[in-house]
Amino acid sequence: MAPSALMPANGPPCGRFDLVSFARRHGGVTKYALGRGSRLFAQGELANEMFYLDQGQIQLSVISVQGRRAIVGILTAGDFCGETCLAGEPKQLATATCIADSVVARIAQPIVTRAIQQDPGFAEFCVTYFLNRSARLTERLISQFFDSSESRLARILLQLSNHGSERGPTVIRNLDQEALAQLIGTSRSRTNYFMNKFRELGHIRYDGYNYVVVHDSLSQVVSHQNRFAAPDGPNDRPDRRATS
Repeated sequence: MAPSALMPANGPPCGRFDLVSFARRHGGVTKYALGRGSRLFAQGELANEMFYLDQGQIQLSVISVQGRRAIVGILTAGDFCGETCLAGEPKQLATATCIADSVVARIAQPIVTRAIQQDPGFAEFCVTYFLNRSARLTERLISQFFDSSESRLARILLQLSNHGSERGPTVIRNLDQEALAQLIGTSRSRTNYFMNKFRELGHIRYDGYNYVVVHDSLSQVVSHQNRFAAPDGPNDRPDRRATS
């Protein structure tokens, strides 16, 4: 299987989930190791479990009725997947595949639901975690519309390497430029051009085959300009007066 990597949720935004404490308090946790290429669940399968990624990387992909496949995200250590079962979704909306050797914990949906109802601390964690994930997905959508391909690539590389997270910067492993191109909405050749440009400028360096080290200087590439033009005064607002 060709290595691929991309678009993590960038770890839990509200502190790491304590799997050991959860298992001790609520039970129903099965922890196991999976090799690269192993499938956690497939699109359309019964959704009755939630999964926590303790180590490794998981790629989420979807396939349309016309057979077109798309990579929609990458999860890293500290992330959850399969959580749509908590909202009553009967089937998995995506396929989850390990793109690195991983350690995963499976938690049955009734266990998670009961923990949310009985454990205020865990309930608060879930609300904060999933609201932050929703916000990041919205940010990604905005980026697709308003940022350049170069800026989108820089954002994803910074997220993949955990810059700005409590875990600190890490090496990006198993980087697949084809998958990267899908996520930023450009061609493989264009992605390769920007990767070479970042390397020449000293923003990244390669450490062996498909291992990428991202430096803090890459954040300079990300545009900080306001994407939305706010009205400067009354004349910039639409005229709502009735016309005859």
